[in-house]
Amino acid sequence: MFRNTAALFLVILLILSANISAQSRMAIDSVDGLTPGGKLSAGADLVFYIDLTNESSFPILGATHGFKVYSPDGAEWTPITGDSANIGWGESFDGGLYWSIFSGTGNGIDTIGFGGFTIVGTGLLPGFDGNVFRIMTAVSSNFNGKTLCIDKTYYPPAGHWLWTHSTDGTTVPDWGGPYCFEVSGCCQVMGDINGDGGGPDIADLVYLVAYMFSAGPAPTCLEPNGGQTDVNGSGSGPDIADLVYIVAYMFEGGPAPVSCP
Repeated sequence: MFRNTAALFLVILLILSANISAQSRMAIDSVDGLTPGGKLSAGADLVFYIDLTNESSFPILGATHGFKVYSPDGAEWTPITGDSANIGWGESFDGGLYWSIFSGTGNGIDTIGFGGFTIVGTGLLPGFDGNVFRIMTAVSSNFNGKTLCIDKTYYPPAGHWLWTHSTDGTTVPDWGGPYCFEVSGCCQVMGDINGDGGGPDIADLVYLVAYMFSAGPAPTCLEPNGGQTDVNGSGSGPDIADLVYIVAYMFEGGPAPVSCP
């Protein structure tokens, strides 16, 4: 949770420290919700994992990081949320750990700040390398072809992108961004109902029948307009027409599924 007193203490700690050269870095380690082509899958839950690497010879005793999510070409997204990875923060940053959304509208720019500091804890020791934060959102299929980006930014009240090493000063860590991703419908292989990367085949047919008539699990890609189930290109699905189309293709020499939009 956000703690104003913790944030104020951290600001003072950082301001009083002298700058030293950056020997550490932060980067996006991985993203949940990417298509095989590396695009953001429309309609999917998107999770950006932020990795921190302490390459210095000092423990990180306090840190502030601000991130912004934005689109340079008008995409919109669900308002961002964030949390922290479970890496033993209680021992590392025993003085407090916080994150707070400063703009969460799903358009323009959304901003989130993370921070923490130690009093008697270990801090993040030299050689630490792991995922420390997560930022979550989603983009609807209405914005296929648009772009969503994530970058570091100022945020109140601390505002700075800094790590403190106590009497050894502060480090401005390197950052791998900005990271920008094209938004794409999840459809990659039309007829791949079960999402195994191939198809359509018997497994996809069984999966579709189970979904339509036996309350089976939903197909893995339904966005936009039926996603990988819209094999006949009608703009919707899955329905009886799609099921008949797949059967005709697989067993009667019928036309192949249409291409993904």
